[in-house]
Amino acid sequence: MNYQIDADQAYRNEIYRARECIRVKTLYSRTKHGALGGFSSSTELADWWIMKFDEQDGCCAYCGTSIGLINELINAGLLRTRKVNSNGKRGPCLE
Repeated sequence: MNYQIDADQAYRNEIYRARECIRVKTLYSRTKHGALGGFSSSTELADWWIMKFDEQDGCCAYCGTSIGLINELINAGLLRTRKVNSNGKRGPCLE
């Protein structure tokens, strides 16, 4: 997946937010997020994710870099993602 996002206002982009909601909903697991995580549904998890995203102002909680700049660096080959599970990637999404 190629993340072409404006670096300055990426986190405010409604298309990006909608895509993140869908992505987070597909990651929902009743065992991991329900029984153990306290989320009753994928919608509740996605709402929490967006709330945290807004609290962080669209920036990494660790280094303060915007998601747009992170994605630009990944797309330019200057920052590598890390493989997670069989086909996932860690890096183009904030944690």
